[in-house]
Amino acid sequence: MIIELRECQRCGHKWFPRKVGVPNNCANKHCGSSAWDKPRPKSAEKKKTYGRIFPELHELNVGQSCNLYFCQKDIGDGDARPIRAVNYERKKYGKKFNVIPSIQFIKVIRTA
Repeated sequence: MIIELRECQRCGHKWFPRKVGVPNNCANKHCGSSAWDKPRPKSAEKKKTYGRIFPELHELNVGQSCNLYFCQKDIGDGDARPIRAVNYERKKYGKKFNVIPSIQFIKVIRTA
C-alpha cells in the first residue's frame, strides 16, 4: 500500500491522507476546499484595474498633473482607457481631477 502526498492547489497545504483514495476536501482546516486538486481560475488571479494600467494616475498628489496618452491604431480611432481610468479613480477612491483633453493625450490635474 502506497500513500501519496497530496497538495491543495488553492492554499498550498500538503498532507498524507488517512484513507486510501482521493480525498474529498483539503485537509487544511482554514481552507477545506472541495476543488483542492484544481488550480484557481485565471479570472480570480488577475483582475484588471486601471490603477495598474496608469500607475502615475494613482500616485498623483493634490496639485500634481500628468499626461495620459491614447493608444491610437488609426487616425481618429483612439481608445477610451485614459478616460475610464480617471473615472475609476474618481469612483473607487473619491479623488477629484480636472481633465484637459488634447488630440494625443489628456492632461489630468488632481484637485482634491
